[in-house]
Amino acid sequence: MAPSEADRAAAAANPVLAHLAAAFRLYADEKYEQAIALQRQVVASAQRASRPDLLPRLTANLALYERHQPSRTPWDGN
Repeated sequence: MAPSEADRAAAAANPVLAHLAAAFRLYADEKYEQAIALQRQVVASAQRASRPDLLPRLTANLALYERHQPSRTPWDGN
């Protein structure tokens, strides 16, 4: 699926959250290994962006994906 204009604008504004959304979509489409790989990149991006506040949630989602379980907690945007 090609990214929408809104997706591209969000990615430009906040690449960490844009990648997070992409990982959610991959998981929803049952592309588990791709979702896991992308979620690992999201964690690394948050670390590079000096966003330690995001790491607990991101690593929790990664652990769920690695067990092939979905994240059911909506992202609050922070």
